[in-house]
Amino acid sequence: MDFSTIIRTLRKRKGFSQDQMADLLGINQKAYSKIERGKTKLNYERIVQLARIFDLTIWEFINLNQDFLLLNKPELIAQNSAIVSMELFNQIIQKYDEKIVQIEKDLEHALKEIEKYKGESS
Repeated sequence: MDFSTIIRTLRKRKGFSQDQMADLLGINQKAYSKIERGKTKLNYERIVQLARIFDLTIWEFINLNQDFLLLNKPELIAQNSAIVSMELFNQIIQKYDEKIVQIEKDLEHALKEIEKYKGESS
């Protein structure tokens, strides 16, 4: 699911029309439609506005994807939606495990650079 589709889905789940969203954002409906079609890049201010409208933190909004919604915002999922399989959860866990490994590598590299810098400044 791409970001513009997620925005449209969240809008519909909130029960807002495109006109209402445009009013909340201080733009016209045509400009809002371009956001939902992925024709307009979002700046920081617009991301903050959308996050507030959807009752999400900026971090949640920026990192929004279907897996995130399933794990962290179950109230956004229709009541009659299918039960998420254990396989999907395992895939999500694997993604986060991979991110953790990369962060640990980045941290280790940063610590080595700090030590190297400390050694040079002594």
